[in-house]
Amino acid sequence: GGHLIWTSATGITTADPQSYGGCPRKWYYEQVEDRKGPPTAAMLGGTGLHTEIENHLRTGASLQTPLALAGRAFVPHPGSGLLIEKPISFKTAGGIGIFGHVDLYNLRQQYIDVDGNVQQDPPWSFEVKDWKTTSDFSYAKTERELAENIQLVTYAEAGFRLFTDQEHARLTHVYFRTRGVPQSKLVTILRDRTQIAGRWEYAESVVRLMVDVAKELTADTVPSNTKACAAYSGCPHRSHCTAYQSTSLD
Repeated sequence: GGHLIWTSATGITTADPQSYGGCPRKWYYEQVEDRKGPPTAAMLGGTGLHTEIENHLRTGASLQTPLALAGRAFVPHPGSGLLIEKPISFKTAGGIGIFGHVDLYNLRQQYIDVDGNVQQDPPWSFEVKDWKTTSDFSYAKTERELAENIQLVTYAEAGFRLFTDQEHARLTHVYFRTRGVPQSKLVTILRDRTQIAGRWEYAESVVRLMVDVAKELTADTVPSNTKACAAYSGCPHRSHCTAYQSTSLD
């Protein structure tokens, strides 16, 4: 009925015009008009990797596939202090529900650095760790980009609400390269509660935009971000998006 009830970290990222590939109109097509395409081979491969790592962390089963083995130095040892595929649920200041699952919350106050060595984090800290598949490391975020990444900031905000005594959140992406010989890369940055809160305020502004966008009767009146048209392999909605067609003509 045009009323946004809940969303996810991925949903906010999709609608965020500042995120790579983010576009309010793309979000409208997928969430209001339900124009979701079938899962791509890359998506299915990512799901398989997540399942393999999750099983390893829960049961201690060995990693088996070449892709998972390429990043085993960045996967923590199974045991206590890990929350795997942790469900999150909280509300924005405007009452919109935020739901999802976090690949890994690491509460050990230790982290794995870019060389695969275990390092100590400050007291009262936790790590948000997300497994990513990519065809090329050129898509990997820098530390600065990671600090502003809406998905990880959402997970960190949820973490601070879950672990109320914590003061720092480490944001970590582990990239598994799927093209050519499997390789991995880790990017990580430590942020404090105030820094996460500041970035979460921006995420809340995107959710308010989504509330307004959901009320529109047609995609043609929804703001677009034409910089996202060519992101990744190209927006899947280019064939029916008037903003893309106008840009192409220009």
